[in-house]
Amino acid sequence: MEQLIMAETILNNLSRLVLGKFQEEMPSEELALAKLALLDYLGVTMLGSRELSVNILLSYKLKYFTKGTTGTHQIIGKNVKLNQLDAVEFNGSSAHALDYDDTGASTQCHPSALLFPALISISEDHNISGKKLLKSYIIGVEMLNVLSKCLPFLHSNGWHPSSVFGPLASAVSSSLLLDSSEKQLANSLGIAASLSGGLVANFGSQTKHLHIGNASASGLKAALLGKGGFTSSEFILEGPKSYFAAYGKNDICLQDFLPGFGDPWSIKTPGLNFKQYASCALSHRLIDIAIDLKRKNDISPSEITGVSCRATPRAKEILFYQDPEEGLQGKFSIHYLIARALIYGEIKTVDFTIEAVNDPKVKNLMKLISFEVHEDWDDSGNLWRPDVLQIDLADGNQLEGVSTYPKGHAKNPFEWDIVQQKFIDCSEWALSRKSISNVISLVGTFEDIDDSSQILKSLQVE
Repeated sequence: MEQLIMAETILNNLSRLVLGKFQEEMPSEELALAKLALLDYLGVTMLGSRELSVNILLSYKLKYFTKGTTGTHQIIGKNVKLNQLDAVEFNGSSAHALDYDDTGASTQCHPSALLFPALISISEDHNISGKKLLKSYIIGVEMLNVLSKCLPFLHSNGWHPSSVFGPLASAVSSSLLLDSSEKQLANSLGIAASLSGGLVANFGSQTKHLHIGNASASGLKAALLGKGGFTSSEFILEGPKSYFAAYGKNDICLQDFLPGFGDPWSIKTPGLNFKQYASCALSHRLIDIAIDLKRKNDISPSEITGVSCRATPRAKEILFYQDPEEGLQGKFSIHYLIARALIYGEIKTVDFTIEAVNDPKVKNLMKLISFEVHEDWDDSGNLWRPDVLQIDLADGNQLEGVSTYPKGHAKNPFEWDIVQQKFIDCSEWALSRKSISNVISLVGTFEDIDDSSQILKSLQVE
């Protein structure tokens, strides 16, 4: 009866499509990629939970929200429990605190940090199998992908795509695990649309971490409200006052992209990108080049008379700190990252402190670095055009390198053993070898696990 009274809006068509896709079998390769993403998420969240921003967030929640009462949902990296939405916000913020979490699948976003916090929290309250959780994650990634197609280049307009798309994708994935009906899912999406938004101007500050946690928690809130009967507009995705219109696309029709939903699944094609460096993903190609040239040519900083970096307009817009003063700003500064890479031959997670960005050697070399868009770039330019780095040396020689797909990109992928080692490196401060091995084993067989909440129990800090 519910189907008969629902208008054939884009929102309702999308909800029907999503629920139908969730009933289908998910290919094993897509499930394997989701497990890789889960292990990476757990590692970066464990390490990120030590960062100042999330510790401030935790103290705020304990002081003003819980006021000493015990919550029911685990936060990763701490032996503390919070209420569900606060736990999701904390875990999402921790996952992004280092800017070490995955990107890609043509989403403009950080898929795993947006989706897994909400999904894992639901598993604490419901009997959710590992396969069901992985499937809902894959569909959430697809939701991010289709929204990104509708609203490309959001960064250029000052919006953080993870904050704009994240609540809707989190709402979709969460609603699937909550066994929501088509009408409940549609309302959840409408609610989530009104909980979206975040500004690029906050990149390089602690607020960027909160963007992710807030988006994940907002999506879960929307899913819970929708499941409970809370209503929203059925026309939230179309018309002059819609979600898309608010973000500057009055003529967008999501319906045009729905036939391709899950065909292929975007987690596989174009695929997720995992990070080797704890900095903005758009910096990684140039970092790879700098480290490679340093190692192959044994360059001394005293030999360098100039460094030229060429990249896309999007990279230039986002990596906007020319002279960072704080560690977080260094994550969005090509000048800092390339100077450090050329001096030390590596970029480590500990390289983003006030002391590090004010290293005199790095500061001196930064003065010799220029960062511009490709000289012959035009509006039809390929966003995956290779980045170029040139180094001028005192003896008159010039070194040059190019990179299209950095290490960890879907077209230059990490295998399981590399992500496994990344998890070990991120979690060995808190977990024993036995516990680390147990987590890796659980994730490796996650699609066969009946109770997906086991993963949280295996992450107890020792």
